[in-house]
Amino acid sequence: MAHFLKTCIRLSIDSKTLMNIKISLHAQDDCVIEIKPSKRAKYLRLNIDHEGNVQITLPTNYTIENAQAFAVSKRAWIAEKLQAIRQQPVVAPITLPKQFIIPLMQETWDIEYHQTDYASLHRYIDVGKLSIRLEGKVDDQTLVFRYFDQWLKESGKIYLPGMLEQVSREIGLSYNRVSIRKQKTLWGSCSSKQNISLNCKLLFMPVSVVRYVMVHELCHTQEMNHSKRFWALVEKHDPEFRKHEAMLKQSKRYIPRGI
Repeated sequence: MAHFLKTCIRLSIDSKTLMNIKISLHAQDDCVIEIKPSKRAKYLRLNIDHEGNVQITLPTNYTIENAQAFAVSKRAWIAEKLQAIRQQPVVAPITLPKQFIIPLMQETWDIEYHQTDYASLHRYIDVGKLSIRLEGKVDDQTLVFRYFDQWLKESGKIYLPGMLEQVSREIGLSYNRVSIRKQKTLWGSCSSKQNISLNCKLLFMPVSVVRYVMVHELCHTQEMNHSKRFWALVEKHDPEFRKHEAMLKQSKRYIPRGI
């Protein structure tokens, strides 16, 4: 692939108009850029996702011509980013996990798959042997991972609230209620009503990291921000919070692909 990645995604400007713009990166290489109108944005903003899709956010007080000029002014940067994406190694396809290692539960669950003529997916859990056996349409990854989502949420509801209560008593910060969800990037949250939400994928993370997330959210019951006072409170209850924050950013090391 000798040329730069090309993108061609269209988005409606209004209910009747579709719009994108095109700029030349090199003599024979064109880049098609998606225009995303925004009533909230104040400035033009350029973004390139991991697949090489290029997008400009267009505030209401800017024109398509402004977006065109902005894109041209950023042409070298766009070319550099697209070149970097093109040179990234090809990611291997997602395979079904054979084990779930859950540090918080001190458990390693073995997973077996058996393709049968079942029209759906049958699940057999052996708590004593820590094994999950899936039979049926195990070649349907969407169906399999949907089950894993359910299993993780149920397991999270069993183990995470108890640890949160323990950490709450330990550091002397109380909360109202806790809910367990499965989110892509958010590890936890705390509302103004002091309701805490935790991501069930924390089950895959080291216990010290799980505790840090809980400390972080419990500190939000006192400081609903990320001010210096907030981080001082976090550090008081977790002196190694920076290390744990860095480990969260490396979560792919712990969480099976596809989860």
